[in-house]
Amino acid sequence: MIITHATDIGCVRTTNEDSYLCIEPHIYAVADGMGGHAAGEIASRIMVDTIKFHLENKNPDECSEECLKSVVLEANKQIMKASSENPDYNGMGTTISLFYVHYGYATWAHVGDSRIYLLRNGQIYQLTNDHSLVNELLKQNKITAQEAENYPHKNILTRAAGVSVNLNVDTGYCDVLQADKFLICSDGLTNMVDNEELKNICYDSNIKDKAQHLVQRAINYGGKDNITCIVVEIS
Repeated sequence: MIITHATDIGCVRTTNEDSYLCIEPHIYAVADGMGGHAAGEIASRIMVDTIKFHLENKNPDECSEECLKSVVLEANKQIMKASSENPDYNGMGTTISLFYVHYGYATWAHVGDSRIYLLRNGQIYQLTNDHSLVNELLKQNKITAQEAENYPHKNILTRAAGVSVNLNVDTGYCDVLQADKFLICSDGLTNMVDNEELKNICYDSNIKDKAQHLVQRAINYGGKDNITCIVVEIS
């Protein structure tokens, strides 16, 4: 496996509220925080710290979809607890895309609009579903794909960790084949760089640090948000 990872504050924001976790060879996570007074940074950090605490030394055979979901739900409780104890943290939350690779298969747990992509046989597939207002409108055919690209409220989430005790966590799994690549990233990347360019960069054998290259491309296009990504390449 070849792993690259990078994060950047971008060109507009004053703080980086993204947090990520990269524990080779199994655990990869990206969390994009939200909330004032740097509370988004607190929420995303609680998320990845909770994941690390519960999964770092866990038997890989036990890391099922249900296991990953339970860890995200535990982090949700911890974020809500921190929010209730500090008025400055009121209303904070975070997305989470948690990806676990083990012996020919992968599992994931997901909330929000960060994403996990599979790149296979020259194609790119989004494995996760965006929990956002714009995606709901798109699925209901109330806006077109072209309108979605420039929708004025693109950052509004319909689901995030730290907001409700009754958090609904998406999970999934897939086989992992030779030469597969996976991209785990925040929306600071995907709002700036389209899928075709993501695919081309991830498949370019001349680019060694693909994560840093992706982040730099988002910056070149304006870097309107924090940008974080992890690229996992199966050799």
